[in-house]
Amino acid sequence: MTVSLMKTLYPYQERVLQVLAQGRNVILVIPTGGGKTLAALLPFLQSCAFNDGTLPGKAVYVTPMRVLATQFTRTCHQLLEELNPPLIEPLRQRYAQFGRPLLSLQTGESPDDPQFESLITACTIDQLLASALGVPYSVDGARANINVGLPASAYLILDEPHLYPLNRQGQSCFGALTTTIELLRQLKDLTRFTFMSATLSRPLVEQLAQMIDAEVIEASDEELAALARGRQRVFRRVAEPLSAEQVLERHQRCSLVVCNRVERAQ
Repeated sequence: MTVSLMKTLYPYQERVLQVLAQGRNVILVIPTGGGKTLAALLPFLQSCAFNDGTLPGKAVYVTPMRVLATQFTRTCHQLLEELNPPLIEPLRQRYAQFGRPLLSLQTGESPDDPQFESLITACTIDQLLASALGVPYSVDGARANINVGLPASAYLILDEPHLYPLNRQGQSCFGALTTTIELLRQLKDLTRFTFMSATLSRPLVEQLAQMIDAEVIEASDEELAALARGRQRVFRRVAEPLSAEQVLERHQRCSLVVCNRVERAQ
């Protein structure tokens, strides 16, 4: 079923829905602000709302940093409010019977869902990998096996994977990105996942697609032009010492501040 919970989607967002419905995994390469989160999450919510079994009944949104996981929960809360209420409300009531919200945050700072029991859990990559390896941070040793099956039984949305640690002590075999790719390679026939980024290079994307047997989805030139419509970048160079107050004075929606020293940035 391809009846959407929302009015209009970009064609690339429709393609994500169709590919996942066909039982394939996705590598999604879309510019920042292009709607990657909606593209990855909407097929899952649609599957749950219509109970069609297209995707697993649980989703895990994985980020490289706590702040991104927190940011996702805000975005997702807003999305759940905007979606078709008659389709979403039964899900909310079902989880309320078990004392769980539809959406939870599981990080070191906000360990709200240690056994990943909500419909959607946002977490950091270390939380997911530790659970998969049987050494979860979130539960004691007696319950460690509960989280081991999580990656194989949930729809995985992996955001900004290029920011996952590449190595530890100079050895790539210990890096979170390396471990994640191997995990997806082993899970590619067991569950569905969307691996998405705004900055992955074409050669890397092609290699990853072969390794984890996923279909690459990118925006067309026409879609990119539509995504950029109405947007404007403003560059300002200042000679005097920069302060947070100066940045906030000119800030409107999104500001990127580039400093020449870590101390200045802090």
